Amino acid sequence: MTPLRVIGLVDGFNLYHSLQDDPGHKWLDLGKLLKGLLHCYPVPAQVVDIHYFTALPFYLRQTNPGRLSRHQIYLRALSARRNPSITTHFGEIRQRQLEIAIPGGKTWTKVWREKGTDVALAVTLFELAAADAFDAAIIVSGDSDYAPLAKGFQRMHPGKDLRFAFPHGRLSNELLRSIPSSIVLGPQHYQASRLPDEIILPSGKKLHCPAEWKAT
Repeated sequence: MTPLRVIGLVDGFNLYHSLQDDPGHKWLDLGKLLKGLLHCYPVPAQVVDIHYFTALPFYLRQTNPGRLSRHQIYLRALSARRNPSITTHFGEIRQRQLEIAIPGGKTWTKVWREKGTDVALAVTLFELAAADAFDAAIIVSGDSDYAPLAKGFQRMHPGKDLRFAFPHGRLSNELLRSIPSSIVLGPQHYQASRLPDEIILPSGKKLHCPAEWKAT
């Protein structure tokens, strides 16, 4: 029997914020994570492609360069993974002014928001479906904004399986109602899916897990 072709589409920001309470889980092997979910299918399956959607926080160059550096190291680590390889899609982080009411008046504050991930993920999903590049897709996210995507995909591609893998603490009841077969990730999934502390890049150079993300 030909294995079910499974792709993973990872909402990097939704996943990242689920890992804030345990930095040791941020050194995450997305391939291992997705392969560990294949038991949810009733037939043999293999992960054939992974797409990771993120944005680099260049605005932190001066205030928190370590965070930016760790993000860049992680992307280099992902780029070295094979079987399957991981394609990274970059969005943007843009500044937005918010007006805040305070006693005696108002003030303005600057916030930075990631833009473009949800649209890029949706476009990639539908492009790959149109090319018949997969039989089943797992979206790693608990963002309820994907509810229209789920409904539209099921209408247009009833022969393809779609389900969500909700990052720990990010379960969306709306998405779960749309796709009851979705999966809830827990710390055990992250612990079983760590990257090696030392990774050898195609160039032969060695890449090491940031000290802040070492397993405890």
